Amino acid sequence: MSDTQLQIDMMTKVRLDISTAGHPKAPFTFIYGISTDGLTPFERSLFGKTAGDRLTVEISSDTGYEIFAHLTRVLGESRYFSASHEIDITIVAVSQATDREIIAAMAGGSCCSCDCGCSLH
Repeated sequence: MSDTQLQIDMMTKVRLDISTAGHPKAPFTFIYGISTDGLTPFERSLFGKTAGDRLTVEISSDTGYEIFAHLTRVLGESRYFSASHEIDITIVAVSQATDREIIAAMAGGSCCSCDCGCSLH
């Protein structure tokens, strides 16, 4: 039996906790690499990481959309893009996405995989 954790790679389901100064952490789940435009800078910073890893991403109001691209709609939190600051990210879980989750994410423009149907998490 292997103790190797699954690394973030194409079409993996990634569950994160995201926080900014003065705001509580917020869960964020998405399918990695789903965009037809390629990986976002945010996704590239996550590549190869495993559950338990942490990182900080610096953004400004000018670069927020560029860093998150198609995931901006999914994040839906103006606090991430309103001013220059750091976003602290903890990788909570990495798992194989099911075919259903991949298709749902593609159809919803990277919607969440919580089965709520809202396409906005």
